[in-house]
Amino acid sequence: MRHGNRWLQGRITAIESRLDITTLAAHAAVALAVNDIGEVVVETQQPLPIESFASDRVAGALLVVDPATNRTSGTLLVSESLG
Repeated sequence: MRHGNRWLQGRITAIESRLDITTLAAHAAVALAVNDIGEVVVETQQPLPIESFASDRVAGALLVVDPATNRTSGTLLVSESLG
């Protein structure tokens, strides 16, 4: 994952829901397909100085990068800060 200019290991530990973009309703999901929007739980190897995306667009966003190909797999927008 990349947070600002910092690289770190992390993983998505749970997929909570998938957003239906037609109705804007959240539905239970076990996977997200290409271009899906969903709510996930993320675990990082090291603590991060994060904020919610609504209050800080830089500290509240992360890139998910495939370590095998170095291609961006997705973007995470933090909905709430735990720190």
